[in-house]
Amino acid sequence: MEYTAQLKDWIGRLQLGSRIVPPSPPPENHPLRPQNGQSWTWDNIKESIAELERHAENVAEQICVKKFTHMMDILDPDEKIVAFLDAHHERENDKAALTERADVLLRNANEVGNELSEKVLLAAQLFTQVQRNEEELQKLRDEKRQRDAVNSKVSSHRLFT
Repeated sequence: MEYTAQLKDWIGRLQLGSRIVPPSPPPENHPLRPQNGQSWTWDNIKESIAELERHAENVAEQICVKKFTHMMDILDPDEKIVAFLDAHHERENDKAALTERADVLLRNANEVGNELSEKVLLAAQLFTQVQRNEEELQKLRDEKRQRDAVNSKVSSHRLFT
């Protein structure tokens, strides 16, 4: 802990924010363009590419300065603590929102699981009923064949008597 405090104090004493030369603003002029409908020449293309490269370097420099000097902003310790606590509370709120969303999804999944269980039980009952009905139908067919066989014997026996 003490090392971190010493390091922060040392970095603060360096006053990097005042030592860094702010980059020049981006040029107002844009890369070269052909004038009045003229066609591009090889020199125009080379000049335009060089201008684009200078512009890209300037933008990259501005991005780096903003990114790497943001931590060196001179804030009093109270402001830093408040900013840290705000960020912490925001993360906690995000965690709470994610937890709530996860709870809702879990409840929905449980409801789907319960409904699915009910449907599976109903399907099992229907399959069992279908199997019983098929067995009953087979018994009725067997019984009908037996009756038809008996009827045919009786009919044939009547014809002979």
